[in-house]
Amino acid sequence: MYTDSSGTCAAFLSNLDDKNDKAVMFRNTSYHLPAWSVSILPDCKTEVFNTAKVTITGLDNDITETQVSKRLI
Repeated sequence: MYTDSSGTCAAFLSNLDDKNDKAVMFRNTSYHLPAWSVSILPDCKTEVFNTAKVTITGLDNDITETQVSKRLI
């Protein structure tokens, strides 16, 4: 958690358990943290990002090792 003299606050909440979600109380508010994730609260209240909730679109699951090597060259 970061705070300055003006009261500006930001926090990172983490769940290091790689199998179980957790409920965390922070500043009298409960936050749900999925397993193995980090939540960012830029105002120490509102979760704006959680690493476990990120989705990737357009991922080609059929890429072979040869195709990857060619892309890196």
